[in-house]
Amino acid sequence: MCGAGIINKELDYIIRMINTKGCMKSFGEWLSKNDAVIGYVCLGVLIPQIIGVVAARFFIKHLRKRRTSWKHLKDKVQIVSEQ
Repeated sequence: MCGAGIINKELDYIIRMINTKGCMKSFGEWLSKNDAVIGYVCLGVLIPQIIGVVAARFFIKHLRKRRTSWKHLKDKVQIVSEQ
């Protein structure tokens, strides 16, 4: 039941328990109070993601160079085996 037993409580307790601001306003205030923490969490997620993307690009570049060198090596081996 909504408000069950609230009549027997003190006025200060009742005022703290009943939300009169609304969800959007309360959420906006919470965001304002915790903007630094939210920013740090976002950076904590974003920085490893960027490092992972850069590392993957370097790895792909390295693999392409290796594949090219293996192809040249394979061509040399075939030439030697034909002679």
